[in-house]
Amino acid sequence: RCRPVHGSPGVLATGARAVVFDDWKTLQTNDGALAEAAAFAETLARNPVLYAPLRRVDPSGDRAFTIDGGQNNVEAHWLESPDALLLIAVNHASEPRDVTITFAPAIPEAIWQNMLTGSAVNFVAGPRGPVYTRTFAAHEVLVLMIRKRWK
Repeated sequence: RCRPVHGSPGVLATGARAVVFDDWKTLQTNDGALAEAAAFAETLARNPVLYAPLRRVDPSGDRAFTIDGGQNNVEAHWLESPDALLLIAVNHASEPRDVTITFAPAIPEAIWQNMLTGSAVNFVAGPRGPVYTRTFAAHEVLVLMIRKRWK
């Protein structure tokens, strides 16, 4: 588990610049937990150009979305920079949750990248805009990114 340095619950989505692992001694004695913490830190540091300039975006207008399912335990936020658009979604429940996220028509249906696994993610065209359906594992975090500019 991690929390932002300044204590608010949203960690990256609320603009925290650092995280603190709640129980560092346990992480050091549990090889699996230490490996997970290191992998999380590596993911954030792998491409700092994408992460550093990101700012939270109001989820309205052409960035609007709805989350169906999740029993109010799944939340999502947009982060954006001049070069990238990110969606961070979190399942706060201790059980898996099936959700469907429906985006405004302006959101690209193109191939998004899962920043935590490196895999490609496709949204499906729907009558009201692109749709993404996923079963979130307990306490799972999902970070999807798409470049807005080609280099």
